[in-house]
Amino acid sequence: MKEDIARIIALLKTLTIAGFKNGLVSLIADLKTINAENIKSNFMKYGVDTLKNHYFDFRGRSSRRAYWFFMLYYFIIAFAAGLISGFLSAPIIYLIVILAMVLPYLGVTVRRLHDLGLSWMVLLISIVPGILMGLFAYIIPALSSLFGLLQTLGNIILVVLFCLKGEDKANGWGAVDK
Repeated sequence: MKEDIARIIALLKTLTIAGFKNGLVSLIADLKTINAENIKSNFMKYGVDTLKNHYFDFRGRSSRRAYWFFMLYYFIIAFAAGLISGFLSAPIIYLIVILAMVLPYLGVTVRRLHDLGLSWMVLLISIVPGILMGLFAYIIPALSSLFGLLQTLGNIILVVLFCLKGEDKANGWGAVDK
């Protein structure tokens, strides 16, 4: 875990104004190439393929593109399930869909951390404060608020990490994911 914390600090230190500008230029260039066929192929490759072939896969690596396209796919499915559940007044539909998507979501998240050279334990910076917040919600509300703040901070750190470019070389979790 100490190595992961040191790696996170090193990754966060690489965030500079020049790096942000380069990332923004790259994003704008990528946005110019978007068309309906490109979106469809990315959804098939990163959304459907993850559900079909990597449902319970926590090994290997996932690129930024794979992670964020899966997340988009995940949110679209969750939104559609929420709408259908609302129209039918059947919240169980939403619950079933979300529970069915938990494993692929965790898998792609862990593989994204692997792409950055980090272990799955980095997720604990968000999960542990969330659990503690729930445990202390009725016992010591002020402490619960502190854990909520820590969970929010952990979530922000994770989002920033997931936006960073993965390692350019093979690491302990496999070769570079294209």
